[in-house]
Amino acid sequence: RRWQPILGVGLLTLALVGGLQAWGTPWATHLEMVAEPDQDASLLDRFRLWKGSVLSLEDRPLLGVGPRNFKYLDHERYGFKQMSHAHSLFFNVIAERGLLGFLSLMALFGCYAYEGMRRWPSKDSLSTVLWHAAMGSFITIVVAGVANTTLHAEGAIAFWSLTALMLASGEAAKPL
Repeated sequence: RRWQPILGVGLLTLALVGGLQAWGTPWATHLEMVAEPDQDASLLDRFRLWKGSVLSLEDRPLLGVGPRNFKYLDHERYGFKQMSHAHSLFFNVIAERGLLGFLSLMALFGCYAYEGMRRWPSKDSLSTVLWHAAMGSFITIVVAGVANTTLHAEGAIAFWSLTALMLASGEAAKPL
């Protein structure tokens, strides 16, 4: 019985890869872009944005340029196209909120991961479902945050809502 979920995930993965392969050209194009990142203009633009975000720390290392002010950075000086954000949660925070903001974000993520592991659910099925949903949304925010600003959209609303539900269910499950 222990091998059934592993087999299920393996078959699902094979079906997904097979379906993408059958889909054809777009899949092959994405593989080519991964194999040769220096040919992808969008990726190169993101690299320039990220480099510019780090370079902006020289001017305002502690507090950055301020929330939602990335678009006002001197894009010519830092070597990137003018954009409204850095296309990365982490680099956006570095540029807009400086080292203090970045360290605060890392502390938030660290505390969230610690508290999430500390609140590993008991046998209560509702707490288990909410814990997995909250941890899944946390992983999504962190992983997607590498290449996108994830804390300003619908994903952030889901993240904080699931976090609140997880915390409330954990507290409700404890006897008084």
